Amino acid sequence: MILCYSYVDIVMNMTSRCIVFPCAIIVITAVYMDTFLSTTVYKIVLTIIYCIMDHMIRPHYGIKRDLFVAGVAIIASLFSYFEIVDLAINKGEDRRILEKKSTTDLLTGIYNKLSFEEKCNEYLKKRKPGARCILFIFDLDNFKEVNDTYGHQTGDNVLKKFSEILQSYFHPYDILGRIGGDEFMVLVMGEMPEGFAEKRCRSILHEFKTARINQVSGLTCSIGIVSDNDCASFSDLYKKADEALYVAKEGGKATFNLFEKEKSS
Repeated sequence: MILCYSYVDIVMNMTSRCIVFPCAIIVITAVYMDTFLSTTVYKIVLTIIYCIMDHMIRPHYGIKRDLFVAGVAIIASLFSYFEIVDLAINKGEDRRILEKKSTTDLLTGIYNKLSFEEKCNEYLKKRKPGARCILFIFDLDNFKEVNDTYGHQTGDNVLKKFSEILQSYFHPYDILGRIGGDEFMVLVMGEMPEGFAEKRCRSILHEFKTARINQVSGLTCSIGIVSDNDCASFSDLYKKADEALYVAKEGGKATFNLFEKEKSS
């Protein structure tokens, strides 16, 4: 098709420069950018045929001009190829950045509430019957006083620090999320050693309390925990963990409460 249009272009412009062929060479680059090597060979073959055809139709025009125009077109197509690839890479990176921003909490870098719930529901649906999981809900005690006394920038630093503490005590494949202003949740799946939840909570409480963030120290949080061995939905786990958190708050804060223990007592 390219050669046919180029033939018509040559016949209609016996004494002037043709533009169909060089433009077509550049267009090929955009259409067949996934096969760079084979497309380049294809363009060289087309160029040779085009130059022979052009020289036979109008020998007076000069083969050097044909070769020059064809060569410029191939070089321009190479530049076009790399520019298109560069734009595609940048577009892909922008898309990944937007996707990350839509799924994560911008302040702490962990999942936001919606993404956390989606990941948990997806995880729970895939687990085998009887597989164990533990859901933690963390609520920072008296966080409003931190904002009111030391300012929101210090409050943001407290949230970042607490997120870092959680990430240091849980594995990368556990699901961590910030579900509210000063509320965080973690879902742990799989087999865990005896007393895992209690030991983990004590360690987190200790590190958070001994951390110094700007002028603030002695921070605490309350923790609700639910351990589950059936295929409960995330909403069921959330409800139980929230009830356990309420008990921890009512018990004086700066502590943790396990729903199963509360339920059985």
